[in-house]
Amino acid sequence: MLGLILSYYVNYGISAAKTAALMYDIHGIKISKQTILNYAQAVAANVRPFLIIIRISFPANWWVTKLICA
Repeated sequence: MLGLILSYYVNYGISAAKTAALMYDIHGIKISKQTILNYAQAVAANVRPFLIIIRISFPANWWVTKLICA
């Protein structure tokens, strides 16, 4: 269930409220938008140590940050 919720919320960019409605309409699972936000925050905190941040410089002091999974 967690993977499905995060797929809708993160991968497809659907809002937490719409994800909650989608979970109920399609899968019959009642979940609040706050629970979805809590799930996403908890997963982000656990995934962050495994990400590598690379900074690439551009002219005029522009910086682009790219995240790569290690």
